[in-house]
Amino acid sequence: MKKYLTILLLAIISSIACSAQAPVKWRSTIKMTSPTEGILTVKAIVSPGYHFYSTKVPANGPVATSLDFKASTGIKFIEDFKPSVQPASHFDKSFNTKIAWWDQTVTFSRRFKVTDRANAVIKGSIKYMACKDDTCTPPRTESVKLNIPAYK
Repeated sequence: MKKYLTILLLAIISSIACSAQAPVKWRSTIKMTSPTEGILTVKAIVSPGYHFYSTKVPANGPVATSLDFKASTGIKFIEDFKPSVQPASHFDKSFNTKIAWWDQTVTFSRRFKVTDRANAVIKGSIKYMACKDDTCTPPRTESVKLNIPAYK
């Protein structure tokens, strides 16, 4: 009996550990292209079997991915984020509708200009929802805060 309880306990702990892992890992970097301009890059690394949704989804669909960097200071964004690949459109059984998503690594890039070097900080959040087969994670929010590096 003790052996079965130990196995059950290990299975529960493993299940909790697996569910705590984020299905999408986010990496953010800044590359200065001149002393006053740069590019913010946000990379989404998708775990095998998972996908996360486009920035535009139907009203009856899942939570759309959003990259909100309005809290940044000392910089002005020159353009919107541009994904390295466009999301592919699929019929999603969970939401009974056609929805665009990414199921591979994708990089979002956005150019900016430094307006106040002394107070320049890129700060924001990434909100997303990921699914695998017929199960989805609750919406998650990742925080980002990056200091502006010197131009090299």
